[in-house]
Amino acid sequence: MRRRVPSLEKAKRLISYQPTRTLELIINDVAEQFREELKTESAIA
Repeated sequence: MRRRVPSLEKAKRLISYQPTRTLELIINDVAEQFREELKTESAIA
C-alpha cells in the first residue's frame, strides 16, 4: 500500500519557504479555539 510522506523540501528549495510556527503550536491553537467555541455555545444554550 502506498503511503504519503509530506515534505516541505520542494517549497524550501523553490521559494525559500520556512515555517514560522511548529506543528505543536498550531495544534494547541486549534484546540484552544475549539474550547472557546464550546464555552460560547454552552453559554448561549
